[in-house]
Amino acid sequence: MSITPFSHDTLMLLNIILATTHILLSSFILYCNINKIELPSYALQLFLVISIIVCLLILIYSIDCKNMKV
Repeated sequence: MSITPFSHDTLMLLNIILATTHILLSSFILYCNINKIELPSYALQLFLVISIIVCLLILIYSIDCKNMKV
């Protein structure tokens, strides 16, 4: 009963890629904030939208992996 047509290994690889992307984006925003680097006004909103999408994808892939019959 899989939501996505991926194998377990592919789902885990997608989770790793998405988590790494989220870490890199978060680190960049934090670095800019700490060093008082001026970002465009839409940067934080864009980051939050991307962050929510990435977290939702990680959640979906994780649920799919958990429900996968091996």
